[in-house]
Amino acid sequence: MNSWSAVPVALLLGAAVAPLPAQAQHRHGAVRLEIAVEAASLDVALDAPLDALLGFERAPRTAAERAQVDAMFAALKAVPPPLAAPGCTLQSAEAASDVVKPGAKAAEHADLQARWRFACRDAASLRALDIGVLMKAFPRIAQVEADVATASGQFRVALKRPATELRWGR
Repeated sequence: MNSWSAVPVALLLGAAVAPLPAQAQHRHGAVRLEIAVEAASLDVALDAPLDALLGFERAPRTAAERAQVDAMFAALKAVPPPLAAPGCTLQSAEAASDVVKPGAKAAEHADLQARWRFACRDAASLRALDIGVLMKAFPRIAQVEADVATASGQFRVALKRPATELRWGR
């Protein structure tokens, strides 16, 4: 990949960590993905209202809710991850949300951010991601919106349940 084609990928990944306006950032049932595809790597960032993942958006109050939070984090970090990309191997996975930490203060609308990095044999040939495992693990997700940056262009794609495959490209 030449240095110019890396620019959209770098900008997209920077946008994934920058806060979105509140009205765009937090919609119950809807999650956002930022996907960056390079020659040998795939980066995916998730921003989701906790309500879409847990059914509540506050610190867990009971042992059952704490177990639900632990299961959520385990599912998001699991191998295979909640994404399917042929020829790709998970390199790192992380997920965080301040509100579900022990001793966290109540929040009215809390989110979770997760990131996955994959090493891929030929990531540049990817034109789709199957997110069925994510949708199955978190049945409260009704809609997924994604911004995808590749060497061949930038794309905005969306899907609604029951669809599970994000497709992009020309």
